[in-house]
Amino acid sequence: MNSSENDSNAKNGIVADGRERVIALELPRIQREVNARYADRWVSAGFWQRLRLRRLIRREIRAELERVAPPNGLYVVRHDH
Repeated sequence: MNSSENDSNAKNGIVADGRERVIALELPRIQREVNARYADRWVSAGFWQRLRLRRLIRREIRAELERVAPPNGLYVVRHDH
């Protein structure tokens, strides 16, 4: 390995908390988008319907998080300088 490869490996590498980083970045956006899709139904829903909607919303948020941040994925940090 030469010096430039060492520098590259020091800057870019697999990180243990990569999934948590992605979730922290993407969760607010995903929540906004999913909640917006159900906003009209939420306003007119009664108590029991809101419970069902809440469960549906949580399921969709979890599914989207699984898509953007798979639990068994390898996450790489890149520092482009």
